Amino acid sequence: MTLIIIIILFSKVDHLILIALTVAIVMLSIIFRPYIKEQMPLLNAGANGSIGSAFATSSSVAFGSVLTASLAFMIIQHAITSIPGSPLIGPSVAAALLSAVTDSASDSLGIVMNSIA
Repeated sequence: MTLIIIIILFSKVDHLILIALTVAIVMLSIIFRPYIKEQMPLLNAGANGSIGSAFATSSSVAFGSVLTASLAFMIIQHAITSIPGSPLIGPSVAAALLSAVTDSASDSLGIVMNSIA
């Protein structure tokens, strides 16, 4: 019952993941303060490590977005999405091939879902 109440209460909250991560970092900093004396170097290392991942992900998505806007990609997309066969096999093969072309699995799934919907 408690889980249902939490789901209903937090279903309308924007940026819930950011709030949850911030609360978790603050809580764990307080809980583990007696065990980890120097917390700032750890927080700095974590923040620096996350920047690389964020840039890698955003550059991959940006590359896929620019690629999908080109005319040549439209031709490739049409050729890949018109693969004959089973309705289950065709879209999965198309998604795999488009993810190789766009360098982004999420972009390829969006393209395939838009083309079959």
